[in-house]
Amino acid sequence: MLLPLEYSLYAKSIVGVLAIVNPMGAIPTFLSLCAGRTVEDCQKVARTSAIAVALILIIATWAGDLTLSFFGISVAAFRAGGGLLILLMAISMMHVKQSHSQRTPAEAEEANDKECIAVVPLAIPLMAGPGAISMAMINAHQLSGWYDRLILSFGIIGVALSVWVALRYVWQRQLEQSWVLPG
Repeated sequence: MLLPLEYSLYAKSIVGVLAIVNPMGAIPTFLSLCAGRTVEDCQKVARTSAIAVALILIIATWAGDLTLSFFGISVAAFRAGGGLLILLMAISMMHVKQSHSQRTPAEAEEANDKECIAVVPLAIPLMAGPGAISMAMINAHQLSGWYDRLILSFGIIGVALSVWVALRYVWQRQLEQSWVLPG
């Protein structure tokens, strides 16, 4: 029988992963990368990104301890490093600055020629980047049993579904607004 404390651990873990993945934060990048593509291509990008996010974070959940032990990194050191990484991400979010870098026409053409932008850059590093992978590995270590990791994996699948819904919904809204005639 699950104790209420365990439910709060599951909830904190899943909400933490959702906050780091931040599907709403990926929307501007998704829209800019899908500009000029067909509806089917953009739906495929949204679906592939969500599947990639789920796979990456589930692999981190189940194989994270093995990876850390292979490289001789203690969980305490990894937690400290992951905490610093998340702190730096939060500080950079608070000091949002507009980027002054510009894309050249050649870079824009190369980006449009790429077959699939779903895995790189959308899934990795934008949504399932170092912060999300660290969070999944640390949460999996705290919830050490296979049953706990299974529940965390289902939570990660829920996060991936939210990624898919957010990207698909925003693309549908973009299409609806582009067909609305003024006046």
